[in-house]
Amino acid sequence: ALWLKQKYQIPYLVTEHSSRFVEKAVSPLKLKIAQKVFSHSNANIAVSKDFRDFLQKQFKTEFFYIPNLVNTDFFTPSLSKKESKEYVFLNVGFLVKDKRQDILIQAFGQVFGEQENVRLLIAGDGPDYPDLLNLIKKLNLESKVQVLQNQSRAQIRDLMQQADSFVLSSPYETFGVVLIEALSCGLPVVSVRYGGPSTIVQNEKIGLLCDFQVESLAQS
Repeated sequence: ALWLKQKYQIPYLVTEHSSRFVEKAVSPLKLKIAQKVFSHSNANIAVSKDFRDFLQKQFKTEFFYIPNLVNTDFFTPSLSKKESKEYVFLNVGFLVKDKRQDILIQAFGQVFGEQENVRLLIAGDGPDYPDLLNLIKKLNLESKVQVLQNQSRAQIRDLMQQADSFVLSSPYETFGVVLIEALSCGLPVVSVRYGGPSTIVQNEKIGLLCDFQVESLAQS
């Protein structure tokens, strides 16, 4: 895009979503390239207020805040929610270290390990699947925590429509699209506060924010 602008005077804009800038996981060379790209763009966009502020400070360049969107024709509250005596918490995300489903499982076990009629469903795919199964087994939570792989977009929506609460345990999200999808399905949410979630969860009517700790997540 920068090359096209320089050669043909075609303007471009950037919408930045990568949390790797916050995690300091971008190489010096790529930071230098990013600086040049951001400096010459006609507009730079970040998907949350916290991320906008971070990028502006990092690159000394103006960023605008425009949040991600959700399809409210697809993600809707259920008109026929199944009656159940169980209370179901739901997490959706890639099964990778960055999403920290491990602390969610630990927090759930602390609070609900001995309590009947409460379950945790984790929907996603990724390399941490075996490790999460081992943790569930180690904590004796096989009957209460289930990891669901190979879920389609429609199946994810159905899970959201039938669950009772949504939980996001990532230490940092530049936005957190799954939060607005869950809210669009009528679910209250619990989330670690850093990044996008602090922009989305504005009051306790729709959800709770907590610190990135097992104890804080458990208390929430």
